[in-house]
Amino acid sequence: MGVLSGLKTMTNTQISVSLTTTPPFTPSPTGAAKTSCDGIVSQAKTLDVTTFLTNYAINDKATTSSPDSSIKDKLATFKSGLAPADTSQSITDKTGYSDINSFVGGLDSTHMPVIRLVDNCLKESLQIDMADYNSAKAQEEESKSRLESILTPEQHISYYEGWFPIVRPMTEASLFILFGGALFLLLLSITVFLSMTGVFVQIQIPDLLFPQMLSFLNYYLPPGTSYYLYAGLFFGLVATYIAFRLKYI
Repeated sequence: MGVLSGLKTMTNTQISVSLTTTPPFTPSPTGAAKTSCDGIVSQAKTLDVTTFLTNYAINDKATTSSPDSSIKDKLATFKSGLAPADTSQSITDKTGYSDINSFVGGLDSTHMPVIRLVDNCLKESLQIDMADYNSAKAQEEESKSRLESILTPEQHISYYEGWFPIVRPMTEASLFILFGGALFLLLLSITVFLSMTGVFVQIQIPDLLFPQMLSFLNYYLPPGTSYYLYAGLFFGLVATYIAFRLKYI
């Protein structure tokens, strides 16, 4: 017990303020408090709440008349005792100041580390280990992907398959797509080879389809616009067919 005496109120009345400076717990192998996370968590699981909090002096008073049981209670009582004192006077020269100063100064190095340890250990014990869950979730996603690739193989490509949009397993439509692509590349290669040798091939498409519309467009647009319209219509139909086969539309 530390008693700070020699204080006066605003009316020069002598007062004394006491602070219980006994250690709130005894962290030793034979004491109630533990200094390892295993011991702290074990006590939290086996003891009732009041006993556990009392061991580490972090519980509040049961009633207003109960003795100070934690550091917070002791400091709160000490503060209420200092309330009527004249705040303009110095307390460093008062009797009992050294004991109280040693206790308050030692809180940060002696008592608070253990209380912080209790707080951290209890927080860690409440954290959920997500390692097993994440592993099971990854296996479930992999199994689901394998099942979908087995049920609908035409909608999934394997590691060894390419990106070209051909329905798998290959159907009759896929053969026509391959044949048309090969024929287009063949004609393109022939025309490139002929142009390199000085032979130029020019293909003219007569404006037989929609003559009135084409004449209207040629009046407002540059000549030869109909060729671009034919090409756009053709490639648009091809792209629409491919998107339909791949179930994009």
